[in-house]
Amino acid sequence: MDLSNIHCIVTGGNGKIGSSVCASFLDCGAKVSCISRSNDLPDYLSAMNENNQNLYTYQCDVANKESFGDIFRKVLDSGKVTTLVNCTSFRPSLLNEEGDDIKHWSQSILQNSLALAVPTFELTKYFKDHRINGSVISLSSIYGIVGPRFEIYQDTELTTEADYAYNKSAIIGFNKYMAAKYAKYNITFNVIAPGGVSASQSQEFRDNYYQIVPMRRMAEANDISYSCCFFASEYARYITGVVMPIDGGWLCV
Repeated sequence: MDLSNIHCIVTGGNGKIGSSVCASFLDCGAKVSCISRSNDLPDYLSAMNENNQNLYTYQCDVANKESFGDIFRKVLDSGKVTTLVNCTSFRPSLLNEEGDDIKHWSQSILQNSLALAVPTFELTKYFKDHRINGSVISLSSIYGIVGPRFEIYQDTELTTEADYAYNKSAIIGFNKYMAAKYAKYNITFNVIAPGGVSASQSQEFRDNYYQIVPMRRMAEANDISYSCCFFASEYARYITGVVMPIDGGWLCV
C-alpha cells in the first residue's frame, strides 16, 4: 500500500499498538508524527527513527488542549496532515483493589474522553477549514461492543475494569456522531476494535484465551496497525462510521 501522500499523527504513539501503527505507516511510505506522554520509544521504533526521515516524535499530554495545540503547530511545520490515529489509553482503575473508587473513575473518564476529543476536534476543524479529505481512526476494543468473558482471567493476575468498557463504548458512539456530522466534508471517522493483543501475558491467561477465540491465538500488534493504514488510504474513502473488530473470530461465536 503506497501511503507516500499521507502525513499521519499517532497519539499514544509509544504504546504497544501505537508504536506498531507508527511503524506500519512508515513501512507504507507515510510521514508520521508520533505524539506520546513520554519520549521512551520502543527499541524497534527508535531504530527506525535513526534511519527514517519520515518519523517525527513529540512529547505531549494530548488531553491538554493548549499543549496539543502547541504541538500541532509544530507538526504542521513538517507538512500538511491528512490522518489522525487515536491510540491513547489511561487505566487508573486496573488492578485497583477498590475498583469502584469514584476518584479513579473520574480520572479515567475525564482523561480518556479529553485524550480522544481534543485531537479529534482540532484535526476535524483543520481538515474542514483546509478542505482536506481527512481520516480519523480511533482504537476501541471488543469490550466496547460486548461484555467481558471473565473466565479468561481465572487463575491469572489479569482482569478488566468497568471504566475500560465505558471508555471503549464511548469511542464508538463519539465516532459515529462525528462520521454523520462531517461526512459532507469528506472527512471519515472509523473505529478499530481489537481483541486481546499479545504482550507479556502468562501462559495460564493465554490458555484460557485460546479456548474462547476461534483462531486459537492472540492478535499481534501489526494485525491491528495495517488496518489503520487501510482506513487512511484512498481505498477507504467511501467508508465512514464503521467499527471493525479484529479479534480472531471472538465476536462470531
